[in-house]
Amino acid sequence: MGDASIYFAGWVIHNLPYFGIHRSLFIHYYFPALYFSILLTCSLLSGLAAFLPRPERFGMYFVLITLEIWSSVQFSPLTYGSFMSREHCESLRPWANNLLRGHHGNQFDCSIAPFKNTTLISLSALEGRARK
Repeated sequence: MGDASIYFAGWVIHNLPYFGIHRSLFIHYYFPALYFSILLTCSLLSGLAAFLPRPERFGMYFVLITLEIWSSVQFSPLTYGSFMSREHCESLRPWANNLLRGHHGNQFDCSIAPFKNTTLISLSALEGRARK
Protein backbone atom coordinates (compact mmCIF):
# COMPACT_ATOMS: atom_id res chain seq x y z
CA MET A 1 0.00 0.00 0.00
CA GLY A 2 3.03 2.30 0.09
CA ASP A 3 2.81 2.87 -3.64
CA ALA A 4 -0.86 3.91 -3.25
CA SER A 5 0.22 7.00 -1.31
CA ILE A 6 2.61 7.95 -4.12
CA TYR A 7 -0.15 7.50 -6.71
CA PHE A 8 -2.52 9.60 -4.61
CA ALA A 9 0.10 12.33 -4.26
CA GLY A 10 0.62 12.28 -8.04
CA TRP A 11 -3.12 12.60 -8.59
CA VAL A 12 -3.36 15.56 -6.18
CA ILE A 13 -0.32 17.31 -7.65
CA HIS A 14 -1.71 17.06 -11.18
CA ASN A 15 -5.25 18.15 -10.24
CA LEU A 16 -4.36 20.91 -7.79
CA PRO A 17 -3.55 23.63 -10.37
CA TYR A 18 -6.98 23.22 -12.00
CA PHE A 19 -9.21 23.42 -8.92
CA GLY A 20 -9.31 27.22 -8.98
CA ILE A 21 -9.82 27.63 -12.72
CA HIS A 22 -13.35 28.67 -13.63
CA ARG A 23 -13.26 28.09 -17.36
CA SER A 24 -13.53 25.12 -19.66
CA LEU A 25 -10.54 22.85 -19.47
CA PHE A 26 -9.35 20.50 -22.16
CA ILE A 27 -9.13 16.76 -21.66
CA HIS A 28 -5.35 16.68 -22.03
CA TYR A 29 -5.07 18.63 -18.77
CA TYR A 30 -6.53 15.64 -16.95
CA PHE A 31 -4.57 12.80 -18.58
CA PRO A 32 -1.71 12.68 -16.03
CA ALA A 33 -4.21 12.70 -13.16
CA LEU A 34 -6.25 10.00 -14.90
CA TYR A 35 -3.12 7.87 -15.21
CA PHE A 36 -2.40 8.25 -11.49
CA SER A 37 -6.02 7.49 -10.56
CA ILE A 38 -5.90 4.27 -12.61
CA LEU A 39 -2.68 3.25 -10.86
CA LEU A 40 -4.20 4.14 -7.49
CA THR A 41 -7.35 2.13 -8.19
CA CYS A 42 -5.35 -0.92 -9.24
CA SER A 43 -3.11 -0.63 -6.20
CA LEU A 44 -6.06 -0.36 -3.81
CA LEU A 45 -7.91 -3.27 -5.44
CA SER A 46 -4.78 -5.39 -5.31
CA GLY A 47 -4.34 -4.58 -1.63
CA LEU A 48 -7.99 -5.39 -0.93
CA ALA A 49 -7.82 -8.65 -2.89
CA ALA A 50 -4.84 -9.78 -0.83
CA PHE A 51 -7.08 -9.97 2.24
CA LEU A 52 -9.90 -11.88 0.54
CA PRO A 53 -10.12 -15.65 0.21
CA ARG A 54 -9.81 -16.95 -3.34
CA PRO A 55 -13.56 -17.40 -4.12
CA GLU A 56 -14.43 -13.91 -2.90
CA ARG A 57 -11.50 -12.48 -4.84
CA PHE A 58 -12.80 -13.99 -8.07
CA GLY A 59 -16.29 -12.75 -7.21
CA MET A 60 -14.95 -9.24 -6.72
CA TYR A 61 -13.11 -9.37 -10.05
CA PHE A 62 -16.22 -10.71 -11.80
CA VAL A 63 -18.37 -7.87 -10.45
CA LEU A 64 -15.77 -5.25 -11.40
CA ILE A 65 -15.33 -6.62 -14.92
CA THR A 66 -19.11 -6.80 -15.38
CA LEU A 67 -19.50 -3.18 -14.25
CA GLU A 68 -16.71 -2.11 -16.59
CA ILE A 69 -18.31 -3.83 -19.59
CA TRP A 70 -21.72 -2.34 -18.73
CA SER A 71 -20.35 1.18 -18.35
CA SER A 72 -18.34 0.88 -21.58
CA VAL A 73 -21.45 -0.13 -23.51
CA GLN A 74 -23.64 2.54 -21.88
CA PHE A 75 -21.24 5.45 -22.28
CA SER A 76 -19.58 4.55 -25.60
CA PRO A 77 -21.84 6.93 -27.60
CA LEU A 78 -20.68 9.82 -25.42
CA THR A 79 -17.08 8.69 -25.39
CA TYR A 80 -16.73 8.07 -29.11
CA GLY A 81 -19.41 10.41 -30.47
CA SER A 82 -21.34 7.57 -32.08
CA PHE A 83 -25.08 7.38 -32.61
CA MET A 84 -27.61 6.51 -29.95
CA SER A 85 -31.36 6.42 -29.62
CA ARG A 86 -33.24 9.22 -27.91
CA GLU A 87 -34.26 6.75 -25.17
CA HIS A 88 -30.61 5.89 -24.55
CA CYS A 89 -29.75 9.57 -24.38
CA GLU A 90 -32.54 10.18 -21.87
CA SER A 91 -31.35 7.23 -19.77
CA LEU A 92 -27.88 8.83 -19.57
CA ARG A 93 -29.27 12.21 -18.47
CA PRO A 94 -29.06 11.57 -14.66
CA TRP A 95 -25.45 10.39 -14.97
CA ALA A 96 -24.39 13.28 -17.17
CA ASN A 97 -26.18 15.97 -15.16
CA ASN A 98 -24.52 14.66 -12.01
CA LEU A 99 -21.10 14.90 -13.68
CA LEU A 100 -21.80 18.35 -15.15
CA ARG A 101 -23.36 19.87 -12.03
CA GLY A 102 -21.65 23.06 -11.01
CA HIS A 103 -19.80 23.51 -14.28
CA HIS A 104 -21.20 26.81 -15.54
CA GLY A 105 -24.78 25.55 -15.32
CA ASN A 106 -24.29 23.03 -18.13
CA GLN A 107 -27.08 20.52 -18.46
CA PHE A 108 -27.12 17.41 -20.60
CA ASP A 109 -29.33 18.19 -23.60
CA CYS A 110 -30.69 15.29 -25.64
CA SER A 111 -32.32 17.56 -28.22
CA ILE A 112 -29.00 18.10 -30.02
CA ALA A 113 -27.53 14.60 -29.74
CA PRO A 114 -26.66 12.59 -32.88
CA PHE A 115 -29.45 10.03 -33.08
CA LYS A 116 -29.72 7.03 -35.37
CA ASN A 117 -32.48 8.61 -37.44
CA THR A 118 -30.29 11.59 -38.32
CA THR A 119 -29.52 11.88 -42.02
CA LEU A 120 -25.80 11.91 -42.65
CA ILE A 121 -23.74 12.56 -45.72
CA SER A 122 -20.56 10.54 -45.79
CA LEU A 123 -17.20 12.16 -46.27
CA SER A 124 -16.72 10.34 -49.58
CA ALA A 125 -20.04 11.70 -50.83
CA LEU A 126 -18.97 15.22 -49.90
CA GLU A 127 -15.64 14.74 -51.67
CA GLY A 128 -17.46 13.49 -54.76
CA ARG A 129 -19.70 16.57 -54.78
CA ALA A 130 -16.70 18.86 -54.38
CA ARG A 131 -14.95 17.31 -57.41
CA LYS A 132 -17.96 17.82 -59.71
